[in-house]
Amino acid sequence: AARRESDVLACGVERLQDERREAAARRDERLATLAANLERLSREVSVTPMGPALRVTVPEKLVVRDRGGSLTELGSTLVSLLAGAAADLPSSSLVVVAGGKVSTEALRQAAAREKAPGDRLFSHVREKEPRAELLLIAP
Repeated sequence: AARRESDVLACGVERLQDERREAAARRDERLATLAANLERLSREVSVTPMGPALRVTVPEKLVVRDRGGSLTELGSTLVSLLAGAAADLPSSSLVVVAGGKVSTEALRQAAAREKAPGDRLFSHVREKEPRAELLLIAP
């Protein structure tokens, strides 16, 4: 009986390991596709894969109009793609960093409108930073 229980547990562990490997492969494929799509938006968009994460940087003036809080077309598209990925990847988080509070909040609100889960959406103001940074973390 103990041998049978051990076999059942071993099968369960093996199944869970297979599921994790498949989920990691799907995540990696999703991130690679997203990176390629983001890089096509503009040559000013810099996408850096960092393991199970993507770091996207772009001059803030190209995503937010005059720090006034409204997004440019590029900014809207960028946020839409990243927020969609954050919503698709169950354990992911999206971090928004910009040089002003208004810009940071505009990017954060746009991501929330695009269905990025609010409990996994974070923002940070980095004073006098000329670049906006969006970090999608998908462990």
